[in-house]
Amino acid sequence: MEKSHFQWTNFWGAGHQRIEAVCAVLIVIITATYTYYTAGQLHKMKRSVEAAESAAKSAENQGKLSYMEERAWLGPSHTYLKTPRPLKPGEQTPRIGDILEARVSFENTGKTPALLVQIASDGTVAPIERGPQGQESVNIKIIGKFQDKDYQLGGNIPPGGKIYRDIAMWPNPVTRQNVIDLNKPSHRGVIYGRGEYCDVVNPNITHWFTFFYVLKLPGDPEFVVYPKYNDLGDENKPCHGK
Repeated sequence: MEKSHFQWTNFWGAGHQRIEAVCAVLIVIITATYTYYTAGQLHKMKRSVEAAESAAKSAENQGKLSYMEERAWLGPSHTYLKTPRPLKPGEQTPRIGDILEARVSFENTGKTPALLVQIASDGTVAPIERGPQGQESVNIKIIGKFQDKDYQLGGNIPPGGKIYRDIAMWPNPVTRQNVIDLNKPSHRGVIYGRGEYCDVVNPNITHWFTFFYVLKLPGDPEFVVYPKYNDLGDENKPCHGK
């Protein structure tokens, strides 16, 4: 009887150990399966999120591209020196007493109208500096900040449309010394300005541009783009802040 009890106890102890071992193995299998399944789900979720983000970014870029293609684009397109008389080839200009004045055309090269256009501008005869390689520079600090009263209204400009501004270069009329300085040249005639406008695509954005041109003399008068103060951009505000 004692022997049987010993055998039964021994058998039960061994069986209990077997059950624990089997349970441990099952736990490992279940854990591994769950981990694999969860990792797979997380990977799928990550791919879904990445796909959604990519689609959203693509749609955003497409929207921006569409807006850039459809909006108005306004800026200076052509500049020339106004003269009181037709110039002969090689004729010196300006002469003493002339009004030094440029005419600038501004063109809308976009696909929709430029709305509520306004442009401020100014001009002067400015001294030039020369670098070690002979390169010219003009101190753009001559450009002050334009006030609201400085802007001239230009209305609405349709696609392909133009407006014109005449910009005088101080002093007017030019003196004998001005003529000498411009043809030496130790000075250049310069014109500069800033424009603002809106478009029909997004009326809550104000577009702006700046321009700076230098008159090259002596010889046939020619305006060239100065490498500074020729920029464009947008402001997140209704047209002219209204």
